[in-house]
Amino acid sequence: MSNVVQAVLNNPIGAAFAIILVGELLGRLSVRGVSLGTSGVLFAGLAFAHFGWVEPQATKVLADFGVVLFVYAVGLQAGPRFVRTVRSKGVIPLVVGLATVVGGAAVAGFLARLLHLDAALAVGLFAGALTSTPALAAATEVAGQSAPAVSVAYGVAYPFGVVGVVLFGQLMPRWLSRWPAASNRQPDLPSGEPVQQRCYLVQNPACIGKRISALRLHELASVNISRVMRGAQVLASAPDVELAAGDVIMAVGTGRELDRLALIIGPPVPVEVEMKQVPNVVARDVYISESAFAGRSLRQLHVRSKYNVVITRVRREGMEFVPRGDFVLEIGDQVRAVGYEPDVVNFERAAGIHERRLHETGILEFAFGLVVGIVLGLLPIPVPMAGTVKLGLAGGPLFVGLLLGHYGRIGRLRLHVPVAARYLMRELGLMLFLVGAGTAAGADLLPVLRQHGLTLVALAITTVVAATAVAFVLSYVVFRQSPASSMGLTCGAMTSTPGLGAASSQFDSDVPALAYAAVYPLALVAMTVVAQLMLAILR
Repeated sequence: MSNVVQAVLNNPIGAAFAIILVGELLGRLSVRGVSLGTSGVLFAGLAFAHFGWVEPQATKVLADFGVVLFVYAVGLQAGPRFVRTVRSKGVIPLVVGLATVVGGAAVAGFLARLLHLDAALAVGLFAGALTSTPALAAATEVAGQSAPAVSVAYGVAYPFGVVGVVLFGQLMPRWLSRWPAASNRQPDLPSGEPVQQRCYLVQNPACIGKRISALRLHELASVNISRVMRGAQVLASAPDVELAAGDVIMAVGTGRELDRLALIIGPPVPVEVEMKQVPNVVARDVYISESAFAGRSLRQLHVRSKYNVVITRVRREGMEFVPRGDFVLEIGDQVRAVGYEPDVVNFERAAGIHERRLHETGILEFAFGLVVGIVLGLLPIPVPMAGTVKLGLAGGPLFVGLLLGHYGRIGRLRLHVPVAARYLMRELGLMLFLVGAGTAAGADLLPVLRQHGLTLVALAITTVVAATAVAFVLSYVVFRQSPASSMGLTCGAMTSTPGLGAASSQFDSDVPALAYAAVYPLALVAMTVVAQLMLAILR
């Protein structure tokens, strides 16, 4: 049996997946709701190399391959929301994310210089304290011979980063609840309430005799009218339909927005079932799979005038939206189209009849994007005070992934990576990278800990506290966000999903998660860039 195990560990691929197996089991161990998660693979790699079970050089190529896959997948995932987050949420997530990252880097760098620590240790502490694996990948890729020290410092700081933000997420909301709520707090980021449908009796004289398009409902409430019931007849919600007294309309929106509609139209009425049973108007879920529809807004596509259907809701990666005319569709979106059956069938044929395309990845476009990212990463970029910096195998593919994720195309070629494929690529790439980082640092683990052990622990705790304080003070004190939004922004700026889980459990709301999602991609990209600049400046 031992010969079989040794044969597996002597093979680079066998050794890599043995470490992944052990690391995943380690990462699933939970103590009071806190676990290492995927980073368990890093600690498994450290142990395997430390005890001499794996040769570090054997996994280097796999680690480089993993870095490229991981950061490219992160870019594709964050790209569609990166620019839109800045545009839609304003400067608050941007400022909080950048200030937290720069503040954490400044504290770690200053203390490292003060204590005469190597630059690689400082960058590893920074990446671990902010629990940022992309920052670790970027730093180790450009650190050269110092890469093992980066991984060791990351391994020391990471547990304190996880536990520190989790404790903050659990304790701070309780402390805030003891103080009177401030009257001039900014409203929470829009709530992610589930989308509902409701029926209303048309009674408001201001609506009677007016066309639906003339009501301009989107200026008053984020709702869509899907059908109009007039006696025994059901009409599709076309823009030229005139409302009459006694009509019943069906509207789709969140509960809060639907409550506003009652003030505009009339009282809600319970006739939803009867409207569903009428066959001449249908509602059908359509998957967007045609490239002509992706990357364009409903207004640009002229959905109402060209296809005579109403898009009442859009489902994307588990979240539902009530779209307006400026809502931009993406491949893989599930839209609810309502209209007369022939019109809905025509729309389905134009937008999504080829459902098979949702599960396909264009390998040509995919490979082209990776090659461009690698080439970009190898180009030297002059930076004031830092000399020449390269984006590297981490920064180049990340940047190209962001661009492709945002624009969704390379010339005429469209890039679509299904959610499942993107998730597998991201997780597999991350694990392969952590295998390489862990095994490369395993031999240096004990010497570094013997020389700098308590110092690294103290610096890690200080960096975690300082970065968390920057994020929360900016959110709660400077920008006067609500406690729920402030906690979400803080956890997002620290890229701490466990911290978000702890904070969300203290609020009966999804506001922390929405605030987290607004700042997380900004902080993720900033950490990747700052880690490399920090290494270049401190050397």
